[in-house]
Amino acid sequence: MKNVRQKLISASAKATTFETLGDGLVAALSNHIPFDRLNIGLIDLKQYQFNDVYVFGHNVDGRGRGHLRTLNNTVVEKSIRSGGGYFFGTSDTEEWLKRFSNFGPVLRSGIRSMLSVPVAENDEIIAALVLASRDPKAYTKNSLELAATAAEIITPKIKSLCHSMHNT
Repeated sequence: MKNVRQKLISASAKATTFETLGDGLVAALSNHIPFDRLNIGLIDLKQYQFNDVYVFGHNVDGRGRGHLRTLNNTVVEKSIRSGGGYFFGTSDTEEWLKRFSNFGPVLRSGIRSMLSVPVAENDEIIAALVLASRDPKAYTKNSLELAATAAEIITPKIKSLCHSMHNT
């Protein structure tokens, strides 16, 4: 864990854009937690939206970088409400749709498990780190803890990058 933590700290320190931050996360986490897709999304709680600012892997059709979508009935919403993150996996599509009614497009993309951790500064949710896998059993409590550590480490960088975005 110490080695991956150092890789995360280094990746965050070197990042000058969301692209370089995301690429650094992919490199740091790839041998420690399974994922076919990794998203960093900025969260606007007033508008109740999620905005993809970084996507690694094949995203849901029609969702490019900058895609805005509601937080309603999503794993991200559940992770925010839980306070510490959330993961869910199942190969049963009915189970997905029972829990997350807006998940048809995610299922069609082949994803069968997701993990989301909120990125918060001073108790304000500013973003989410989302991992997704085709393996319905990809995530465990240890995966959630590692993702939460990553979110904690990247929080100052996300805040800084957001500030830079708004000042350009």
